[in-house]
Amino acid sequence: MRFSSLFAFNKNSRQVPIAPDKQPVQLPAAPDTSSATPPKTGPATTCRESAGPAGTETPLFDFNWFLPTQAAWLNDPWPLKIWEKSRQVGATKTDALDSVLKASHADAKFDVWVSSRDDVQSRLYLEDCKDWATIFNLAATDLGMLLFDPKNGFSAHVLQFANGRRIYCLSSNPNALAGKRGHVKLDEFALHEDQRLLYRIAKPVIQWGGTLSIISTHRGHNTLFNEIIQAIRHNGNPMGWHLYSYPIHRLFLSVPAPNA
Repeated sequence: MRFSSLFAFNKNSRQVPIAPDKQPVQLPAAPDTSSATPPKTGPATTCRESAGPAGTETPLFDFNWFLPTQAAWLNDPWPLKIWEKSRQVGATKTDALDSVLKASHADAKFDVWVSSRDDVQSRLYLEDCKDWATIFNLAATDLGMLLFDPKNGFSAHVLQFANGRRIYCLSSNPNALAGKRGHVKLDEFALHEDQRLLYRIAKPVIQWGGTLSIISTHRGHNTLFNEIIQAIRHNGNPMGWHLYSYPIHRLFLSVPAPNA
């Protein structure tokens, strides 16, 4: 069951209004195996329109929706984050919220560029972003499939917020990120056909203040994703990554036992 069905979203609506919070908020963060230290301040305020934030207060995180590592991931502003996960532990859904928070607030400086393994997954990521925008009453418009680079024929599923910032959900062509600037998300990185080229092109995109987040399950030992994980654990973490490790057994260990 998709998350959106739990909240009875109107699928015919392409834009929802906004009621932002005035003060930054923080998720409860307690990472299980991460070396990251969650920040003391949370995501910035959102906006009703590009002129600035509205005055209505909306507490974004009054509900116990997130497990400890998920909350820590959302609270961590570090520019290099990597999430070693199992399948279906909610990592992509959580990161979609992170993308919405990065792109939607009034002072957002960058767009978010998401590279998924194929077009189907890129569309699903955008749907997750739309779900979060609806839940938090953020003004957002689904622009559909947008040809953002006519010369090279690169297109993306795009969600635009009231401040003009966008989330671009791309398929796996690494060259689509060339020349861009902003936040980069590499979803299911180990499943991309050419991880090394994708990484080489993605890294400079964050040069002027963006962030790079890598999320993936493992796909054998001979992957760049596994090389990065091993360098973090056994070679002193030379790049300074914040590692989040969340295999499926930890998911069940983190869920409180029901009351007797």
